[in-house]
Amino acid sequence: MSLEFEWDNAKASGNYAKHAVSFEAAKRAFNDPFAIEWLDDRFDYGEYCYNLLGMVEGVCCSLPIPCETMLSASSPHEGRTR
Repeated sequence: MSLEFEWDNAKASGNYAKHAVSFEAAKRAFNDPFAIEWLDDRFDYGEYCYNLLGMVEGVCCSLPIPCETMLSASSPHEGRTR
């Protein structure tokens, strides 16, 4: 499966200025075989949100994964309240 990425150029520029990591480079963290992905359940976002921690060229990248609205009543995350 191939992932497709898109982002706002102004936000990408701001992120590079703040963290010195481009979105173009950071997206490679999804290819890290040792990357860790977890459900961000700190708040009730009204949808399921995830984070990914992976390495890119020796730099540890923490990335939010876009939220996915769950349209079905069945969910792989039992016990999650809305």
